[in-house]
Amino acid sequence: MVSFVYQTSEDLLTSQQIFIDLGRHLLEYFDKVPLPLRGLYLECLSLVILRGEFDLHFMGFESDDQSFGQSSNFDIDKERLKIKNMKQKMKVTLNYQRFIYRVLEAVLKLANQDGLDGKSRIFVTKFCASAYFRIPEFRERLLQSLEDSQDAKVEITEWRGTEYQLEGETDNRRKNKVIVSLFDWNTYFYRFLKVTSFINQLFMAIRARKEAMKTLLY
Repeated sequence: MVSFVYQTSEDLLTSQQIFIDLGRHLLEYFDKVPLPLRGLYLECLSLVILRGEFDLHFMGFESDDQSFGQSSNFDIDKERLKIKNMKQKMKVTLNYQRFIYRVLEAVLKLANQDGLDGKSRIFVTKFCASAYFRIPEFRERLLQSLEDSQDAKVEITEWRGTEYQLEGETDNRRKNKVIVSLFDWNTYFYRFLKVTSFINQLFMAIRARKEAMKTLLY
């Protein structure tokens, strides 16, 4: 991942918002531009999503982010600056949450299409790998789908000759809780935001569209 070096938190937040706005533009127009340009739009969108500025280290919150005025050495000017920065950060993080959910909506629509071209397939793959960590609801739905496929004895071609385990913690996972915490978006990001039920609505809408298509075809 690539990231610029910032002198202040204000500079970082400004840059994050600029990248979010750029990502929104690419997301809105990638399917409206001429076909030869579509792959380039998706490449650029992927680069924006995978920017280092959107790592949990920069996007997440610490417990002391909510402790305004609780310091023993209270400084009104510093507290005011802290509140101002927190308001700006909340605005940026909420914008990022909405943006990343909209990208997920577009990706699920793409993944549901037959005959994706190479660049679209690469974009879908990269985003899903990122969303596995950044969108906890997506990870839960994905794992549940895999478990349902396993229970229904559905053969997944890509997993031939491999062994996997979806339940329980291995010893290695227990030993690497510090590493795992680096990807814990639920604890350090979403619990500080008012997360809507957008994910559930999105999956319900996609399921409804698939059922409608089956009705039309059959």
